[in-house]
Amino acid sequence: MEVNEQSRRKRVARLKKIIIFLVVFFLLLPLVICFILGIKIRELSTRIDELTALLNARMESSPGITRTLPEEDTEIPLNEETSENEEEAEELPQTAQHKVYLTFDDGPSVYTDEILDILREYDVKATFFVVGKEDDVSKAAYKRIVDEGHTLAIHSYSHKYGEIYNSLDDYAYDLERLESLLYEVTGTQCKYVRFPGGSSNKVSKVPMSDIIKYIHAQDMEYFDWNISASDAVNTALAPEAILANVTNGIDKYETDVILLHDTGNRKSTVDALPMIIENIKAREGYELLPIDENTELVQHLKIEE
Repeated sequence: MEVNEQSRRKRVARLKKIIIFLVVFFLLLPLVICFILGIKIRELSTRIDELTALLNARMESSPGITRTLPEEDTEIPLNEETSENEEEAEELPQTAQHKVYLTFDDGPSVYTDEILDILREYDVKATFFVVGKEDDVSKAAYKRIVDEGHTLAIHSYSHKYGEIYNSLDDYAYDLERLESLLYEVTGTQCKYVRFPGGSSNKVSKVPMSDIIKYIHAQDMEYFDWNISASDAVNTALAPEAILANVTNGIDKYETDVILLHDTGNRKSTVDALPMIIENIKAREGYELLPIDENTELVQHLKIEE
């Protein structure tokens, strides 16, 4: 009798353990599932940002962009062709004065100092549309850009399209965060902006006309580009190909704003830079300058306010 009672108690104890285990398991299971889903959602969000950046990088790499339009919310598509009338209007004699602006997006990077060394060697000033980085090396790069007479300008703090273009408040927060960082580090109040993807990007949930109005309300001006090195998408592009992309259409415009990139996987851009500078300096009537208040506006989208 005692043996049976002992056996029964053991069975009851085992049953209790099983019940407790199942209760704990089914309580924890939703938490585990939620945790896994959270990770997957974050990975998906990151991937979306990467794809968005790639899409806009492809847009950035399209050369031959014309300048401005007088009508509000009118966009100029990024393509390689311009009308015959535009080409006739823009092309200038070789002896005319051409102003050329080398602009670098997305820095600072491991190559920023090398870029600055090359510019100093050739006595050329450029414009750097930077992103937000708060490590000591990046802060030193911001300061060196200013100290050596280049134009320090704003690209975006995070460079995450899904965040900065989610709302006007989000864009303003991102810009003001970078503006404050750059002023704190360099003492320079940055006046020029380049929108990630350009003013004609197709990603922004906010009408770009609203963002442009906000920029102007801050007493800032924005610049796009009319010549692209096409180094945004193809990181393996040879220096000679970058040189050709930059110089093939350079005689079409009186003002050339050249889009280059300063990132950790763009060594070919650095290697092409001396060739680009030498090619431009060898042309009669060409001048390399940093963007300033005298620079003719080159904008894909312009609104009347």
